[in-house]
Amino acid sequence: MGKSVAHHYLPQFYLKGFTGADSLFLIYLIRRGSFKMNGKRFSPASHFFVPNDNTVIFDGVEDNFIEDSYSRMESKTAKLFDKIRAVDEDYDLAQTDIPMLQYFAAELFWRLPAQQPVLEKMAERRSLKQLGISLKNKDTGETVDHPEMEQRILQHPNYTKLLRSMMPLMTYPRLFDCKSPVTIFTFPKGLPAICSDNPLILRHPEKLDLYQDDFILPLTENKILIRIKKLKPNFWSTVKFDIDMLVLLQANEYVCCTDDRYPAMLKDLFQKKYQSINRLRTGIFESIDDEFPLEQL
Repeated sequence: MGKSVAHHYLPQFYLKGFTGADSLFLIYLIRRGSFKMNGKRFSPASHFFVPNDNTVIFDGVEDNFIEDSYSRMESKTAKLFDKIRAVDEDYDLAQTDIPMLQYFAAELFWRLPAQQPVLEKMAERRSLKQLGISLKNKDTGETVDHPEMEQRILQHPNYTKLLRSMMPLMTYPRLFDCKSPVTIFTFPKGLPAICSDNPLILRHPEKLDLYQDDFILPLTENKILIRIKKLKPNFWSTVKFDIDMLVLLQANEYVCCTDDRYPAMLKDLFQKKYQSINRLRTGIFESIDDEFPLEQL
């Protein structure tokens, strides 16, 4: 192997939305329940990566085509994030921007270390067809039956990396049947910025339906991306506490934050109000879903 390369599963342009005025954040360690290095502040480049995680080996030769593919998409999405962060409303989004944000959310999900067990389980399937994958002739585009090539792919030691990179595009046609609109919602400023290594909140995470399920994705300290069939025209801004709470509680290894008091505050509130992650998740979506009247919450 060559020199280790930091392959970020949370892109640095995304993490910049959760830094303080100094463009740095604290790192809260989930297993220890404390801040790294006694509260030292870190840059987005320093965390949320796995060395060489997008490098694959073919016949003894390193190939970074997965990382290159992610980088091309990130360069486009970063410009969109700059546009969103520049204003609090009237984002002047192009027709292609919303599908791009939804693709980004799906791609982000599959890149997270928290999804590695899911990918390993999927990789146990002994047929590409079971995953909706077919081999095609690169010249004609026709589907071909090539059992030997299929087994080489299935048995490749980097198969889960290949699968991870294919899932967002392979399932993308599901988005065309999605009837739920997407909204960028801005909360009043005041709460600390917080993000985790598992920030996407799905309404039904067990379904793994990234292009149909309702979801919430934090974009900055006070902006979130919401996809839901019918968003309440008005809801309590205190739901932001609950969203931050779930972002913290579903973290895998660590969380970035701008205030060293915030994780403990959220944990304490969780114990007093919910005691159950499923109750918390349900409460969040019912708080913003227009099918649930505000007075019933």
